[in-house]
Amino acid sequence: MNSKLGAFAIARRSIALAIFSGQELECWQVRILPNDEDQAKTATAAFVRWALDHFHFSATAIQSGELETHRKEQLRDLACEVLRENGIPILVATEDDLFRAFRNPSLTRRADLRKLIHQILPQLAEQRETLPLLDAAALGLYIKTEHLLTLTTQDQ
Repeated sequence: MNSKLGAFAIARRSIALAIFSGQELECWQVRILPNDEDQAKTATAAFVRWALDHFHFSATAIQSGELETHRKEQLRDLACEVLRENGIPILVATEDDLFRAFRNPSLTRRADLRKLIHQILPQLAEQRETLPLLDAAALGLYIKTEHLLTLTTQDQ
């Protein structure tokens, strides 16, 4: 059974991917997107298709948000469209979900979440575009942990 999860962090100028196999971070990639809106859409779709072809994940995680830019929202919608076309289930989490999951009391800033993920996964610190990778890793860890907890609860 393929238990790989592809977690995408989509920003205005980049898209990052963290691949989890079980609870382990298997690999990660980040792409800088062009300034031109049409080129950014083309690059986003191509990156998602490339990830599907190379990593064969069975589900994906994408963060939704309330205060997103129009460009970021368009790119996220496009990535979701490509994933749906390929029959990949999309699991969604909000920033608030992540803030509550990683600390009690809840985190209040993305910088604090990134600092925690950096401590959990120090191998991401050496990357050129660290912030989007930390966001993707946080999302993947959250979704994989929630899934594991759900399975454990069902077994009891």
